[in-house]
Amino acid sequence: MAYRNEAVDLRVVNYSDLRKNLKDYLDAVYQDRQALVVTRRGDEHVVVISMDEYRSLAETEYLLSEEANARHLRDSLREARSGGASPRTLSDE
Repeated sequence: MAYRNEAVDLRVVNYSDLRKNLKDYLDAVYQDRQALVVTRRGDEHVVVISMDEYRSLAETEYLLSEEANARHLRDSLREARSGGASPRTLSDE
């Protein structure tokens, strides 16, 4: 089953099906780089993501936690999207 929420496609599985096919679902989360929503009747749903995806989310949260960093990143994205950015390397600093 798939679920679409704001431009994000999510694979959805109920808890019983997950238990029966745990290895297959975990392998798919890793290989497809797609989150898996586990529904639980009468309880909050949970999301399973790969470790790489988790690290990426944690890093993004860290970078955006400081207002100055968040502002700089937003400004940089705006500049890049408007065509005002040019490729650079670390040695250009």
